[in-house]
Amino acid sequence: MSETRSRIPWGRLIAEAVLIFGSVYVAIFLEAASQDRQDAREAREALAQMMAELREDQRDLVDIRANQERSSELYDRTVRGLSDPGSVPSDSLTSAFRQIGEANRTLYHRRSAWTTMVAAGQLADLDDPELVTLLGNLYENLSRRFEENGSQYDAQVNRLALEWFPETWDRVEHRLRSPDQGGVLRDRLLTMQEAWNLYYLDILGDYEERIFEIIDGIEVHLQRHGFETSP
Repeated sequence: MSETRSRIPWGRLIAEAVLIFGSVYVAIFLEAASQDRQDAREAREALAQMMAELREDQRDLVDIRANQERSSELYDRTVRGLSDPGSVPSDSLTSAFRQIGEANRTLYHRRSAWTTMVAAGQLADLDDPELVTLLGNLYENLSRRFEENGSQYDAQVNRLALEWFPETWDRVEHRLRSPDQGGVLRDRLLTMQEAWNLYYLDILGDYEERIFEIIDGIEVHLQRHGFETSP
């Protein structure tokens, strides 16, 4: 009796296995690449939203600068009126005191897009370390210090409006409560103008330049990756 042995086609089996594993690897690679592209697109959509928020901040800065310049004029008027009684009508001084206390504006950053990107881990998806460094410095350093200055400034204006003015100025009679309080109030107003109003105007200018730089960097990044940007 003869025995027939079948030969196992190892070469073909190995080739088929390689083909199968290769196909699976390519599919996984393509899926990962597609996911990476999707993640990058979503990150840049969030970046576009951030740019829109920064442009709103930029417009606010223009209004805030105008507000602070008007406040500076009010400080000048009140200091002049207290230094030279009669040079400014007393009812005009009352109005100026009221406006100083009620109309102070400072900037508080819009942060929703930044917060979303950080929470979702999207900064790495931008694949732009230089831009990410600029954004991190803006939101985690510069804006926090700027807002802290604004908060302290607001607190001083509130103190001026709620304590110093009522203590020294009669808003009904439009006069000092005591003649010897004129110098005290004038010095406080000068301090407020120099230490806060003029200082805040100065840092507003620096901050506006930094915002413009960031917006320009975001625009360049988005355009490089095929995103349309509009002013």
